[in-house]
Amino acid sequence: MPDEGASGASGASRLMSPKATLSVANNVLGAILGTTALVFIAQNMGPATLGILGYAMAFIGILSFLSDFGMGSVHRTHIKHSVDVGKCVGAYAAIRLVLLGIFSVITLVLIQLWKDGIMGAEMPEDQVVLSQLVDSMYIFLVYYVLLGISQIATHTFDALDSMAKVHVPAILELVVRVSFVIFVATSALASTENGPALLATAYAAGMIASMLVVAMLMRSYAISIPDRLMMMSYIRSLVPVFVISMT
Repeated sequence: MPDEGASGASGASRLMSPKATLSVANNVLGAILGTTALVFIAQNMGPATLGILGYAMAFIGILSFLSDFGMGSVHRTHIKHSVDVGKCVGAYAAIRLVLLGIFSVITLVLIQLWKDGIMGAEMPEDQVVLSQLVDSMYIFLVYYVLLGISQIATHTFDALDSMAKVHVPAILELVVRVSFVIFVATSALASTENGPALLATAYAAGMIASMLVVAMLMRSYAISIPDRLMMMSYIRSLVPVFVISMT
């Protein structure tokens, strides 16, 4: 019986570890603040603005798989099994930056095709709404590019089990974003034509704040120029992950 009690106490201790606490806090705070932001937008800017924001975010979000292709999981595996973390980070950064470039170019082309009506999608008849949508899409593109760059570091932290370095920047990003949203929704900016784009800017502002913290945390890690062997190892590992993600 004492052994069972000790085992139970040990299990409870593990459940309440700092890593678990940060993860739970991040999820709970995300749900609360995210809902709060939606309420402020709906009450002060109306459902049309929510629709514009949601459409723009979904349009870019769907294409964002082009910036990753499962590289995050490949990087985590390499970090856990490699003796040279610096070369792993260098290889991941090089491949990820190329993918982000491809993602950006394809997304810009698709936005232009959508604007020109070539994609066959139904276009908003109101030119103001169309302009708001396009501006919001461009800003969300910036957000996803910044997110991809930030993930070079956060995926490394995750692979090294430095969970505090993953969750603290994420919490900061959330707080800055929601604060920005509430400011826009409750100010005179809410009634301007740039309202939806400013809300999208809140996401980019939050990510910039998060990236500043991530950059400081990443300074203690060495980043080396990867050799051909390391690059090919990443690319070979990416092929099955890519095939699975596409099926």
